[in-house]
Amino acid sequence: MKLLNIYYQFASFFQNRILKKRIVFDQYRENNGSLNALLYYKIEPFVNPLSIKNYHHTNNREILEIVKILNKLGFNVDIIDRNAEVKDFKKLKKHYHLFIGLGAGNSGKNFKKLAEKYPKALKLLYAAGPEPELSNQLIIERYEYFSERHNGKQLSYRRMITEFKFDEFAGVSDAFIVIGNIFTIESYKKYQKPIYPIFPSSSPKIKFKQTIDPKQQTKFLYFGGNGNLVKGLDLLIEVFHQLPELELHICAPTNETDFYTFYDSMLKASPNIAFHGFITPGEKKYNELAELCGFVILPSCSEGMATSVTTCMRSGLIPVVTYEAGIDTGDFGFLLENYRTEYLSEKLKHISKISFEEFTIRAQKTFRESEKFTISGFELTFNEAIKQSLQDFSINI
Repeated sequence: MKLLNIYYQFASFFQNRILKKRIVFDQYRENNGSLNALLYYKIEPFVNPLSIKNYHHTNNREILEIVKILNKLGFNVDIIDRNAEVKDFKKLKKHYHLFIGLGAGNSGKNFKKLAEKYPKALKLLYAAGPEPELSNQLIIERYEYFSERHNGKQLSYRRMITEFKFDEFAGVSDAFIVIGNIFTIESYKKYQKPIYPIFPSSSPKIKFKQTIDPKQQTKFLYFGGNGNLVKGLDLLIEVFHQLPELELHICAPTNETDFYTFYDSMLKASPNIAFHGFITPGEKKYNELAELCGFVILPSCSEGMATSVTTCMRSGLIPVVTYEAGIDTGDFGFLLENYRTEYLSEKLKHISKISFEEFTIRAQKTFRESEKFTISGFELTFNEAIKQSLQDFSINI
């Protein structure tokens, strides 16, 4: 395993050297189509094959599928990396029929400039999260709640979108491709432009848990990326600290020093809370936790469609999420209608005491629902979104 990690690190270093030298990956295609498309996203999956295999980020495989779908529709595709600068634009073609680009997060800072460079192209803004202005408001609200609970204490703000004014991006867009459910979709409706929803994918390495056991009913898995306060990890640590009969297993990056310094004493005083660091879906540690736990919990305030949750659903972990996590809980999961700690405490006690029969049924239904969160589900919804947008804007293929 150590040798494999060293290999990944070396590959990542080599990849970064390539990215600095070549921002545009020109004409990845399987045909000689007459239409040209420009994708503003990441070129990583084309210069580092390991990024597709290790599934640290599912969007690498999704990018590859986007290009293949466009190829099959007759488009020659150029990809410009999200880290590109204006000087790199000179490497692009003079004309594109279709432009798809990141535009709802800080990594899509050049969306407007690229969209204005190609005024005749159909311009589709690719949004993996909720509308940025709303997202920022929700994040500020969570930080204020933390401060309210801890005598004015403040931690560093994370995941705030500050690189651009989104209304300007929306203004140069023809339509939006949005990863998410009704929460995410509704957040963009104020711009009065077509919205094409799609589903995210998950690692094919993930399998349904081998056993469903009553012991799993008191064990919850938090599986999140950067932005601990945004995703509600602070709330969970405080709640589980007061609920020793329940267990919380935390899988998260370790780089938010101020956060972990603040909660260090509480974590040490909570034997029912275990920290596992960053783990890769489908690998041994993940599989062990999927067998151990019954629920995946994410009281987040701002997600497009939380892929950390959809990933765990593939293992049969029942989702316990806020509305803003972007997950439809249906009759299988649990919706957290409030993020206040008092509410969460009572809700989790209730969830942990459901009958084993209900627990089993919900786990099985969760897995069936998760079938849509596969690479096949992504391909299907993205293909439908592109075809519908081309039809709506009268682009013949």
